[in-house]
Amino acid sequence: MRSILLMMAFFVMVLSAMKMPHIGVMVWSWVAFMSPHREAWGGTTIFEFNMIIAVVTLGAWLVSREPLKVAKTPITYLLIIFALHMSLTTYLADYERTALALWDRTMKSLVLVMAIMGLINSRVRVHAMIWVIVISLGYWAVKGSGFMILSGGKYAIFGPSNTMINDNNHLAAALIMTIPLINYLRLHTANKWIRLLLIGVMFMTIFAVIGSYSRGGFIGLTMMGLVYWWRSKGKFVGAMVIGLVVIVGLMAMPQKYFDRINTIKSTEDDTSFQGRLVMWETAIEIARKKPLTGVGFRSYEKQHIFERYNPGGGRARAIHSIYFEALADHGYPGLILFLTIAFVTWRNCRWIVKQTRGSPELAWAHDLGRMIEVSLAGYLVAGAALSLAYYDMYLALVALTAIVRLLVSQQLGAKPRRIVHPAMAPTPLPGTARTSS
Repeated sequence: MRSILLMMAFFVMVLSAMKMPHIGVMVWSWVAFMSPHREAWGGTTIFEFNMIIAVVTLGAWLVSREPLKVAKTPITYLLIIFALHMSLTTYLADYERTALALWDRTMKSLVLVMAIMGLINSRVRVHAMIWVIVISLGYWAVKGSGFMILSGGKYAIFGPSNTMINDNNHLAAALIMTIPLINYLRLHTANKWIRLLLIGVMFMTIFAVIGSYSRGGFIGLTMMGLVYWWRSKGKFVGAMVIGLVVIVGLMAMPQKYFDRINTIKSTEDDTSFQGRLVMWETAIEIARKKPLTGVGFRSYEKQHIFERYNPGGGRARAIHSIYFEALADHGYPGLILFLTIAFVTWRNCRWIVKQTRGSPELAWAHDLGRMIEVSLAGYLVAGAALSLAYYDMYLALVALTAIVRLLVSQQLGAKPRRIVHPAMAPTPLPGTARTSS
């Protein structure tokens, strides 16, 4: 039944995308971030939902009245350079089959990001895109926290199969990034019942992160909470609320959860952590021998290639760090580009927050800049122990910060390098209101 309902809904969405390509980008993002087809059919499906909506959206964009241009920002050029470099490292990869498959997935994510940069070009569309992200990840948060409560926290929560967030650690990182976005929607939703619903989803998302049993997620959640507390105005109330939610979530967990979290302090006896150290050392050795290109996407996960760069023995595995992943996959240029993109995104958030402070008309951009900054902190901390360097939702947030900066620049009457979209004028958002944080 649910597969039939999904097909009917998807068909209606495709028809809408044919007339309004910006709707297609949102549907495309929904399919990419939530993977509803995998929930309906399980791990595999005969329908390439992503490909269908991508082709329809790009085709509709070509024949629509929308400007056929992508916003020209530093982030745009950095992503293009990164894509070109990843293409080079894939061509020179030590294990072409694995590298080519992951290159294909990453390029599809970057095409989606470029479509976002071209079509999400107004306040209304940015706001709608945040809703898409929250609905996509919020579904898995609510489902996961419900499972955690019903099972008494005995089993770890995982994401949809055959996706970037299938692993419990990756799911935890994605949910951590979503929590501040839920709070942004809470601040800018007029209907009190929807605000209450968003608060409930926010709490359930925190519970789901705890229920993932992810140690990296626990550290990322802690850092995200600290950054949010530091940036908030009501620090005492914020600390009380965050502390209460975490305590309630921890009370629902069995002893084995605390035993796992406690292994953070005993790294010498933790075989998982020791294995990660071996892979990080391998990444450094790869960069020493191939500093400009690395070995290509995850070629080191093949045992014979792992032994080529780490003859000391051990088992090839995932590298479990977005930083060492970028280094081993694409050499020092790849790591530098990855870090530069993160830094420019953070600088965009800081610029947005600073330029919109005290401006009622731009309160939405001020709050969104603050919340994406908190999301970024969670990702960069949790990602230190995760292989999630090319996560499409993170790349979408990177694009949104650049777009919001352009919108703010235009409304403030500044002179940005080049404003591409005439549609980037601020428009009122019906039914929204800013509540206290």
